[in-house]
Amino acid sequence: MSNKTKAKIFCILFYICGFPTWAIAQVVPDATLTNNSTVTPTVTPDGNTFTIEGGTEAGRNLFHSFREFSVPTGGTAFFNNVDTIQNIFTRVTGGSISNIDGLIRANGSANLFLLNPNGIIFGPNASLNIGGSFLGTTANSINFADGTSFSATNPQTTPLLTVSIPTSLQFGSNPGQIIVDRPADVSASEDIGEGNPNPSQMVDRSVAVSAVEDSGEENQNPVGLEVSTGQTLALVGGDIALPGGILTAPEGRIELGSVGANSLVSLTFNDSGFALGYAGVRNFQDIQLSQGAVVNASDIDASGEGGGAIQVQGRRVVLTEDSGILSQTRGSKDGGTVSIQAAQFIAEGGGYVDTTTYGAGRGGNLSVTATDSIELSGTNPDGTLPSGFFAQVDVEEGQTLPTTGDAGDLTIATGRLILRDGAQVASNTLSEGSGGKLTVTASESVEVTGRSANGLIPSALLTQAEPDSSGNSQELTISTRLLTLRDGSEISSSTRGTGNAGNTIVQASERLIIQDGASITALTAGNGRGGNINIETERLIAQNGGQISATTQGSGQAGTLTVNARESVELAGTDIDGFPSGLFTQSTGRATDSDAGNADNLTVTTRRLTVRDGAAISADTFAGGKGGSLTVNASESIEVTGTSGIVPEIVPGRAFPLVRIVRADGRLSSRLTAATTSTGEAGNVRISTGLLRVRDGGSVAVNGSRDKGSAGNLEVTASDIRLDNGIITAETFSGDRGNINLKVSNFLLMRDNSNITVTASGDARGGNININARAVIAGINSDITANAVNREAGRVEITAPEGIFGARSRRETAPASNLTSDITATSLAGPQLDGDVLLNTPDADPTQGAVQLPETIANPDAIAQICPAQRRPGEDKTFTRTGRGLPANPGETPSSPATVGLADSVPPVEGRSRTAAPQQAVRPAARPIQPAQGLVVNSKGEVIFTAYPASVPLQSPVIPNPACNVQ
Repeated sequence: MSNKTKAKIFCILFYICGFPTWAIAQVVPDATLTNNSTVTPTVTPDGNTFTIEGGTEAGRNLFHSFREFSVPTGGTAFFNNVDTIQNIFTRVTGGSISNIDGLIRANGSANLFLLNPNGIIFGPNASLNIGGSFLGTTANSINFADGTSFSATNPQTTPLLTVSIPTSLQFGSNPGQIIVDRPADVSASEDIGEGNPNPSQMVDRSVAVSAVEDSGEENQNPVGLEVSTGQTLALVGGDIALPGGILTAPEGRIELGSVGANSLVSLTFNDSGFALGYAGVRNFQDIQLSQGAVVNASDIDASGEGGGAIQVQGRRVVLTEDSGILSQTRGSKDGGTVSIQAAQFIAEGGGYVDTTTYGAGRGGNLSVTATDSIELSGTNPDGTLPSGFFAQVDVEEGQTLPTTGDAGDLTIATGRLILRDGAQVASNTLSEGSGGKLTVTASESVEVTGRSANGLIPSALLTQAEPDSSGNSQELTISTRLLTLRDGSEISSSTRGTGNAGNTIVQASERLIIQDGASITALTAGNGRGGNINIETERLIAQNGGQISATTQGSGQAGTLTVNARESVELAGTDIDGFPSGLFTQSTGRATDSDAGNADNLTVTTRRLTVRDGAAISADTFAGGKGGSLTVNASESIEVTGTSGIVPEIVPGRAFPLVRIVRADGRLSSRLTAATTSTGEAGNVRISTGLLRVRDGGSVAVNGSRDKGSAGNLEVTASDIRLDNGIITAETFSGDRGNINLKVSNFLLMRDNSNITVTASGDARGGNININARAVIAGINSDITANAVNREAGRVEITAPEGIFGARSRRETAPASNLTSDITATSLAGPQLDGDVLLNTPDADPTQGAVQLPETIANPDAIAQICPAQRRPGEDKTFTRTGRGLPANPGETPSSPATVGLADSVPPVEGRSRTAAPQQAVRPAARPIQPAQGLVVNSKGEVIFTAYPASVPLQSPVIPNPACNVQ
């Protein structure tokens, strides 16, 4: 039976039965040294004491060798060394596991090395009282700088022992386990941390430290394994388990290493004892902390040197049931680094890693590297403390001075990062010190989903400056292939104090998906400036209330929001409370605040942009602060379509910075807007695209407010604009802005109650509409208006070299019920304040040059039943004007509303020679002239008159009947 199998069997018995009565722990020398160890047992009322003397000295090194080495419950193993000894090396050469359920003690400041390849178990009463560092290992041997080794498996091969320092640990084929059990004075149900269930507050883990430090005087009420201040506590073996175990090295160093067969671990001495290196390890094994286990290298009080360093190295590192790894700083010096390296890291049920500072010293950096995955999930049992990683600036209960030290940086590198059910990664500040940077690099994916079971704590990545703080939050950077946020989860870099917020940088090379009420936010709710958000991805998808926002709720300036999506941006729908999916920069403070912060600019660059079903892109102000400007560049197309379902007016208990704009019918329009609903000025909207399509209630708008907030200007540069029950609008209540400028290289098409409007109310002058397009085509009550209520109306100027079809200039605003398409610039204050309508068409009188198109729409089913005209040999196709339908030349106006004749165009006839000899003209037989019933636009953007009503969408091609004989 292998040593590893023996260890596992013993562990099972240990956890089922505790220490059995027949397992009599003892210390037995093996007589393998030049000068052998001697053990003197003494029975006292408090237990058995084993006094260990003798051994072989080599310089300042002392070597002991035992066949068995175990300490019974309440017993003591006392190394009675002279004070000049620096290192005590102890090996176990027999086949038994070392069961330590008492005190290990040594004189002076000597370091103690315990070597047992079979395994080591530290029971609930195990403790240390040594002046130096402690290393417990299941290695086979310790190697020294002069090439010698001290072996537990080959004890006879060491005739001479060395005076040199140890340099490495050599493991055999089956490294034994190391187990540290829960201290006897700490119950399994005892909470080691408590915090504020409000998710906007700091995660306070300081109670975990005080629970360890205040457990009692030395050698009484044992608190697990603890070394002296500034020393190293190291456990290196096969699998390592701490079921409630506590390791403490105040201001020192803790090493946990779980290695596989035949590993070589280097050992380097330093000021705090020694550090281990794993370059010679090919395979690792598992480390598990459970039942509230704590690995603690924090300093004790404000007089300390700062938190210590912790290194954890394994294959699979698991923290469960509120277990933690922490190095907290209370002194004036900087904290140490916490470094965890594994293939897989898991923290659940409140498991955490923490490098918070409570003093003037900078908190330690926290680095977690897991080549496969990092999974953080849930909270502690009462739902108040999330699982996760924390590098923060905090203030302890009863602390009278502010925390001036900055938090350390928090770095995560992995293949996949998963946060769910309320788990968090945070580098925040609650005092004068600044938070640290948070950097996440995940080669495959980052997935942040859900909230805690009680709904109070979101799964989140955070860099925040909390209320009453003056420190800054720092930059939050995520780099991955696929980033997914779902179910109310958050990524946030925000400030609620006087400090500034850091920037948020997201690089998702393939996709960024935000859905079901999840969000990426940069919020300022105090005086500090909000951070910027920069998104780089191929595809951005936000749906069912997924949001990205840069918002100010206080006097601080909001940050900018910049999205670069190489392929597409798709925004759709609302969440269950009616909050829209979308991209937002907003000022949402009170309108009465004279120092309300301004919103900043929002820029979207992509190939295709889709906004539908109530989603929005907006740069708005709902307060006294100015709104930002919105710029959208979509090289191929922009589609703004549809509305949401009816949304609730008030959402009980919903605390969210985003403000909705609800229509009179209780729905949200899909929209691109820069608007104000308060006294602040709205920003401008600038759009550049190939095709802009707005339909089914969608809108593109700049809007002012009745509280004298003026609107911005709206400018669109596009190849084509198509409105189908869609609107482009500018509405203002003060000032002289609210202009619309459309630059269309091809066609502006409007139908089915579409509108391009500028409306001036209050004391505002009317804005202007300027349209440049090849042609403007309007039908079915689609209007272009620049009207005013109390003052001068604006001007409408349309330049269309190929004509204006379907719309008519009017002196007065026609009622909507007449279904005409009108062009107006009128003022309700009187005709003397009407504006001008300038229609620049080819040499036409602008008052008569528009051609009215038929309004009647035929049944679409009839289209497929009409066969296109077919060419017959020797027959050309022509476009014939007949009657009084069109003027004889462009300089004349139409003479009557007669129809326009139509014949098919002529493709080249295959085989026909263009150089053939002239033939005598043959007049073809007369064919009946087909009247033009409608028009369509083909895929090339060309307007084609048709001999049937155009009831298909304007962009649709002519649809032939499959039964027609097409040659």
